Amino acid sequence: MVAKILNPDFMRNIGAKPIFCFTSDMDWADEAAIAACFSVFDEFEVPLTPFITNKSPYIEKRFSRWMQRVGVHPNFLEGSTHGKTASEVCRHMQSLNPVANFYRSHHFYGTSNVADQFKASGYEFDSNLSLFPQADIKPLLHSSGLVRYPVFFGDGMWFTQFPDRDVSELIPLLATPGLKIFNFHPIHVALNTPNAAHYKTYRETGQPWQDHVASGNGARTNLIQLLRTIRSIVSLGTVYLSDLHEMATRAQGEVTPAKRSAPVSVTTASDYDAMDEKKRSAFKQGEFTKQAGGGRYATSRDTNMRELEIEFIINSINAFKTGKPRVVDLGCGNGYTTLRIASEIDAKVTGIDFAESLIADTPALAKELGVENMPDFQVGDITTHPIPVGSFDVVVTERVLLNMTSVESQRTMLEKIHSILAPNGLYIMVEGNRDGLSNLNKAREAVGLVAIPDRGHGNVGSLKFEEDEFENMIAGKFVTLDTRNFGTYFLISRIVHPKLVAPATPGFDHAINRIARELQTALPDLFAGSHLMGRVLRKI
Repeated sequence: MVAKILNPDFMRNIGAKPIFCFTSDMDWADEAAIAACFSVFDEFEVPLTPFITNKSPYIEKRFSRWMQRVGVHPNFLEGSTHGKTASEVCRHMQSLNPVANFYRSHHFYGTSNVADQFKASGYEFDSNLSLFPQADIKPLLHSSGLVRYPVFFGDGMWFTQFPDRDVSELIPLLATPGLKIFNFHPIHVALNTPNAAHYKTYRETGQPWQDHVASGNGARTNLIQLLRTIRSIVSLGTVYLSDLHEMATRAQGEVTPAKRSAPVSVTTASDYDAMDEKKRSAFKQGEFTKQAGGGRYATSRDTNMRELEIEFIINSINAFKTGKPRVVDLGCGNGYTTLRIASEIDAKVTGIDFAESLIADTPALAKELGVENMPDFQVGDITTHPIPVGSFDVVVTERVLLNMTSVESQRTMLEKIHSILAPNGLYIMVEGNRDGLSNLNKAREAVGLVAIPDRGHGNVGSLKFEEDEFENMIAGKFVTLDTRNFGTYFLISRIVHPKLVAPATPGFDHAINRIARELQTALPDLFAGSHLMGRVLRKI
């Protein structure tokens, strides 16, 4: 019966390798604690599946386009504010997240009645079983018809089963086959809870959690050690729980899940590399389409860096072009950079992007920014979109060639950019730099920081240039007028900042990053370490 429900290929794969999934029961944590928890996972570019107990503006904003990835965390215990019966609790959960189709109960409370109620309400699976850490954990089929994904380890187990110990005892098990589902609570990550007594003291005082953050070994430091260790393990990847369910129940023959929790995401670089170029392109388009409706910084997490990139582009146009140039922003996304160019430079501006949903955001964003010189926004794949030869004086790309599907497609795109530029036209780019990332990581590791991966969750298709390779690509086509590697900003934001706040993890909106941005503007490139390269090139 199980073989007919669960994907046989998936079951064979997890019989040979581990697959990792990190989850977090919100448990009425405040917004600051939730943000602190997510910042740890963001640092390692690892997806985190939340189970919500109550409404959270942070969660709703972060998952605004994919609330299907957010589970619910019902409370069936005595005195629960979620309801007195299973049906009442279930209805309350549906009001918190109407599109959720999975749950985990407080204290892993579960009866046949509870499972039947959730199944009848359209839920497909749960993670409502806590196991002692062990190899070869597999999905289970519950009598209700739900698929159950057992938890491999939770932070609460440290406090009860492994008091005052670190994560090293788990490490031998991490590389064993099977499901490796973890559960970390925001408050324990924020507090760096070392033991149950520390948490009890915090609860009894009623003081803000910020006044009780523990130093030394605790939930957060153990989590960081886990995330570091997992990077070196050959696995099937680190995924959202909803995507794990999609992988496990992907239709085979006559059995098809009634509904899908979310489009499957590529979560490992090897998955992406195994695709042909057509599938890679479709994957990229799908990922960027999800970012629609996210505001001006929908495609950027590091808003200070984004502003530095735009500043570099606009200053370069002003420095090297006269008159009223014809400017095209290729791969313009939601048009934020395009609109900024149009608002600050007397130019005829065009933006082109393949994500129609992002282009649809441009009128509202233009109104928000007060742009009067509205660019001509076009929907199209820049690799095939018909653009007349010599039709632009300036071409701009901002992290666009970084998202091409192959080195050959990058080379072809550079040739197209050369052809659509007028004689002596400018190509202004901010793209990926593998050499700069290597320099940055050498400096990070020298001071005890973990290396930033070249590709990780959220950027599995990242294709950075090696500087010598790039110079060969542009030889005979362009001459370099100016360079920028944004090293001052990265020195402070990626080395000084994380060392300053350790053992906590840095956040992009920290005040020190704003200072780093100001110093980058005043004292550019004091350090040759950055995963970005800015170039101003003139067509030969």
